[in-house]
Amino acid sequence: MPLNIGWGEIALRLALTVAAGILIGINRSEHGHAAGLRTTVLVCLAASLSMLQVNLLLSMAGKTSSSFHCHPIESQNGSRDAELKQVCG
Repeated sequence: MPLNIGWGEIALRLALTVAAGILIGINRSEHGHAAGLRTTVLVCLAASLSMLQVNLLLSMAGKTSSSFHCHPIESQNGSRDAELKQVCG
């Protein structure tokens, strides 16, 4: 993922979000689910906009790769999960 995103990438992300929301919404509407096309598109757009805000507001410029460490959480019995060891190193 690039450190800085431009207007073209923002527009592309929003367009793809609307397209995915329409496809999911049409499928849900055809099967008679309560959350249909409009609701699904709005939820998809809200999620996409919140992620765009995070990307724009939390600048990563000037940070080294060591700034992004994964800190595994210990389970209740005090041992670390095997999955977390694999993901976090």
